[in-house]
Amino acid sequence: MSSGLALADGPLTGRDILREDWHRVRLAVLSACETGLGGVDRTDEVLGLSRSLLFAGVRSLVMSLWRVPDRSTADIMGAFHELTLSGATPAGALRAAVLASRDRPGGDRLDRWAAFCLLGEWRADRTSGGRAAHTLGSSSGRSDA
Repeated sequence: MSSGLALADGPLTGRDILREDWHRVRLAVLSACETGLGGVDRTDEVLGLSRSLLFAGVRSLVMSLWRVPDRSTADIMGAFHELTLSGATPAGALRAAVLASRDRPGGDRLDRWAAFCLLGEWRADRTSGGRAAHTLGSSSGRSDA
């Protein structure tokens, strides 16, 4: 549970997440590479950040299952955030953002769009209350090639 995200005011770990009440958070986005994976090298790391957020009460979570080129991630996440802010459900917004990415040059390559998935309340909408979406992690560390 010591793995985490480097934030401006220090790291945010799975342990830190579990110490807080996240039940009012409607949607969290972990857009950096492989944020949906939990490590298996240590017993407590299998939980991972994604599962920590869900256990702590986040209702919906978008994450990446493998490395995605930075440009593709930025395009998908930009469209996803615009759509969710305009009232689309998380599932509908992610689907539309991924489909739009597939229509761009290079969209035939699965590694550029298929890694993103949604867990949790896929039908949750803006009117169901709670705090706005939180974006945790943003760079995949890989450039489009």
